[in-house]
Amino acid sequence: MEAHEGEQDILVPQEQKIEVIDEDKHYNNCDDSSHLVANRNNPDEKDPTLMRPQDCDEENAGMDEIEVPNSSVLVRMNYREKKGSRKKKRVKYAMLLVICIFMIVGVCLGSVLWIRAGKSNNNTNARNPQEAQADKGDDNDSTDPNNSTDIGSDTDGTGVINDKNTIRLVDTPAGRYVQENFGQVTRDALELEGSPAYDALAWIINDDVANANYGFENMINDTDTAIAFQQRFAAATFYNTHNGTDWNPEGVNWMSEKDICEWEGLTCGRFGDTDVFRNLSDFKGAPFVTKIDLRNKNLAGPLPAEIGLFTELKELILTSNWISGTLPMQLFSLANLEAIDLYDNNLSGELPTEFSNLNELTGLYLGMNQFEGPIPNEWAQMGKIQQIWLNSNKLTGVLPTTFSNTLEEIDLRNNQIGGPLPVGYASMPKLAILNLENNSLTGGIPDVFAGSVLKELYLGSNSDLFTDVDENGNFFPMVIFNMEYIEVLKLDGCGIAGRLPSLDYNTQLTNLRVLNLDNNKLIGNIPAPWGRVGSLVGLHMANNNFMWNLPWTFRNLGSLTELDLSQNSLTGQIPNGVNFDRDWGSGFGSLQIMKLDGNQLIGQIPPLPPTLVEIYLNDNKLQGPIPGSLVKLTALETFTFQNNLIQNVPEEICQMNLGSLIGGCDLDCPCCTDTC
Repeated sequence: MEAHEGEQDILVPQEQKIEVIDEDKHYNNCDDSSHLVANRNNPDEKDPTLMRPQDCDEENAGMDEIEVPNSSVLVRMNYREKKGSRKKKRVKYAMLLVICIFMIVGVCLGSVLWIRAGKSNNNTNARNPQEAQADKGDDNDSTDPNNSTDIGSDTDGTGVINDKNTIRLVDTPAGRYVQENFGQVTRDALELEGSPAYDALAWIINDDVANANYGFENMINDTDTAIAFQQRFAAATFYNTHNGTDWNPEGVNWMSEKDICEWEGLTCGRFGDTDVFRNLSDFKGAPFVTKIDLRNKNLAGPLPAEIGLFTELKELILTSNWISGTLPMQLFSLANLEAIDLYDNNLSGELPTEFSNLNELTGLYLGMNQFEGPIPNEWAQMGKIQQIWLNSNKLTGVLPTTFSNTLEEIDLRNNQIGGPLPVGYASMPKLAILNLENNSLTGGIPDVFAGSVLKELYLGSNSDLFTDVDENGNFFPMVIFNMEYIEVLKLDGCGIAGRLPSLDYNTQLTNLRVLNLDNNKLIGNIPAPWGRVGSLVGLHMANNNFMWNLPWTFRNLGSLTELDLSQNSLTGQIPNGVNFDRDWGSGFGSLQIMKLDGNQLIGQIPPLPPTLVEIYLNDNKLQGPIPGSLVKLTALETFTFQNNLIQNVPEEICQMNLGSLIGGCDLDCPCCTDTC
């Protein structure tokens, strides 16, 4: 029966049957187009609405034909089937989308955590694929310089490190050695990119020549190489810490491939070279740095903790630089130190008590810095100390009651130390030099110092040192006359008052070379016996209130080179040739500087000692012409005579071409050097 025109649905008689296209074909998918039945109106097309029942309905399997339902029913069935298929696809796509989102989030989160871990460790990775084996514990890395790349540097110069073939700096053999053998401060520094220690390790690892020479990549089981690495690492860190590129003059061979024993200022030794090492080991392999001498090189910055890696260091000499900060505790682990010279730097903080741990230390020079606080009493335990220089700091408190019996010299001048002079210093058997100038000491000089072995005692500018005067206003430290070994005695500006005592020059102060009593309150005359102390080289009594005549006995001071009696009230004439045996001009013998200015001297200038280099006679009442005999003073350089009654200057004096000839602006003197 044919379909009616205009009908939308195709009507198929129920009794009509469709032949099976291929009875032998096996269909596994009901959606497969290969199983569709031919369309009645167009046999070349396959109708998707007509399905083979034997492939989709197991209950009717084996049937060769099937009844076709009404076409409208087929259309509705087809619509439901397509709708269900689309729904399944949307669910599938949604699931795939969710899975992708989770994967992206996981990758991003992992990257963030990895980056943060990398930043927290401040590690810069190596680019050498051979060194990547270090993460697996391979200590036998290749040292082929042709295959090496810089640890801690970028791969292409752009600043971006290639993570594919890199490892952390601390995971190299050298880095692991540092982590296992060095102190915490150094280990922490390796986690900070750009620190002196970090840069030192990176430099060593990337130095292919040094690695080839010393085998740093196999150091862990090699004692010689480990020692060489430790010393090289310490030196490189020292260089980086103290701005080595700014040293002046430049440090020769520093940061080169050469052995550090060839680096300027470093001296090396080996085990067995000295008594210090002899009992420790017979090992005489790799050298140790035993001396660092980099004085006046413009070093700046704090001493690094890695100074403690120079385990056999004996002498540390860094005088006259710009080293700042406090002293690192690692310095006090260097048990072999004999001398520490950090004089004239900018070090600060309190003086560490740990200096007492350095049992081999003989010289400690910390003057001209910014140390403050008291001197630790524990320093008395330094069993071999011979010299301590702490001058020109900001030290306070009182003096330690004693020091080691080995001490020979203490220099504490220019501080703010107060209190009395400890009596214990008088019994120190080797103490020869005690310098306490310009402090705030009180109490005078204890009588027990009469038995001391002191040769030089400097107590000047302690203005309250002598304040206990007697009823006549006199106070003079008589104990000095019994100090048998004293050679230099400086008591200027100490508040000494009254008359200058006489002395027995045959038995007292027989070794005295320099006496300084400037800027005190001494009065009266200068006793003649002081002119019989034949050992005197320098005599300073300026700015007191001495009166009367100059002692003629001074001409007997044949060793005297400097005489300063300026700014007193001395009167009379300069001893002349009236009595030849009392003539200053034929006496002395070694006098170079004579200062008599600021007194009330009268008369003419007599012949003066021919050895004079400087003469100061200004501000007196001298008169008459300058004697022509002055031309015999062939060594004369300075002559001042202004503010006197001198009338003229002989032409021969002008011809001497003195460096300084000062006669005053009121005098007609064409050759004088006054600025008027």
